Amino acid sequence: MNLIFSTRLTATVLTVVLLTLSGCKKAPDVVMPGQVETPTGNSSDEPGVATKAGKPIGVPLTQTIGPSGGNLTTPDGQFTLEVPAGALDKPTALTLQLVENKAPSGAGPAFILAPKDTKLNKPVSLVWHYTTRSISGSSPDVVGIAFQDDKGIWQGKLNTEVDKVKQTILARMRNFSHPMAWYEQYYMTPQADTILPNEHIHFTVYFEPGRTRYSPNPDDDLFVPLPNPVKGDDALRELTQKELRNWKLNGELNLNDDRRYLVGSLDRLGQGGEAAYIAPRAMVPKADNPLAVSVELNLTQKGVITLVSNLTMTDAENEFKIGSKLFKNAHMEVIAEKKGTYCEISLWENVPKLSKDQANVRAFIDPAIFMGNGTYVLEEKTKYLNVVAFDQTDNYGIQWVPQPNVLKYGPVTITITEFGGPGMPVSGRISATLHNYIEKEKRWEHVDVSARFRVINNYFTGG
Repeated sequence: MNLIFSTRLTATVLTVVLLTLSGCKKAPDVVMPGQVETPTGNSSDEPGVATKAGKPIGVPLTQTIGPSGGNLTTPDGQFTLEVPAGALDKPTALTLQLVENKAPSGAGPAFILAPKDTKLNKPVSLVWHYTTRSISGSSPDVVGIAFQDDKGIWQGKLNTEVDKVKQTILARMRNFSHPMAWYEQYYMTPQADTILPNEHIHFTVYFEPGRTRYSPNPDDDLFVPLPNPVKGDDALRELTQKELRNWKLNGELNLNDDRRYLVGSLDRLGQGGEAAYIAPRAMVPKADNPLAVSVELNLTQKGVITLVSNLTMTDAENEFKIGSKLFKNAHMEVIAEKKGTYCEISLWENVPKLSKDQANVRAFIDPAIFMGNGTYVLEEKTKYLNVVAFDQTDNYGIQWVPQPNVLKYGPVTITITEFGGPGMPVSGRISATLHNYIEKEKRWEHVDVSARFRVINNYFTGG
């Protein structure tokens, strides 16, 4: 099964704000801010986190709603306040103001409803119209609702309702007394990202140890303080189950060498609370892009929950040309620690499997002259540059002998336009004339070689 979802993205890893929603499938709970549960069982026994109030986002939305009920919806359609008939005794100007989400493990904007002293005869509903993009990194089954008390401490619970067909999350409230926010009890980072060839992404699962007990009772209005989340293997020790399981890449549990070559590798770290993804050296196939990194969380009361993070590889247009042969979507590698060290740039023909017959271009800049960004030109006396090429048939180098006892080089130019050090992007161009001596014909063959590239510096992997 392919777990690819549409992505947010700026990335990492890419960056767009991610909104993650979620809830349980049973009847929604009624939120009664101010009523706090004494932590017991699998609820948090840590003090909650106090934060400053969130700053307003945009302008407030106001609408008069009377005893017959009505809705108040934000212009972008994300949020709707549903007021049922009979909830209000008289026409009332209700206001919805989005604010920054300061809750621990908060997901998306928080909100304030006013007037605070509005008398409600029935619970009202706040509905979030989410997208698959907005829940990347988590699941719509593990997001709760929280309110910020008068001391600035966030109190949370998981009793919400999600309709996955309509893509909505709903929480019921009996008053407007406190700022409210959604929060994620389980999530992994990065929640979504854009990546380049060779990029390394470290995934970490987080657990917000607020109230984990699910109650289908609509009158259960108990909250617990939300502490800071724990992560990785520490998160595993906090869960009711012993471990997360089945880290997958695009729904595949164990990738063979051929698939790793095409889509990259995903390896579980430690006890399983973290995993490492290494992108392939070329663009992933269109059918696999965006990529979905997923892990299963086995919860006693909700069954198996799958956390999914989406990675989209951007097309760096890595390519090289040897004579008239153009090789697009080349496999790429750049190894350079820092200025004043050795820099190696390699491009290979993109074929389904590694082969000794792959066309390639390799360039080398000596530590004596490498200073990161800049243009490097081959000088015959110093020879601090080297470029070699193989076009599936013949090997080419920078040297040639036009006449006995006369040795010529290149010409060769290497331009580095972006150099960020290990783990950062490197981009540039190569231009050279290379040479091959054809023994049978007793003559030199000359070929123009060019390349352009943008890739993650692979130095920190050891090459």
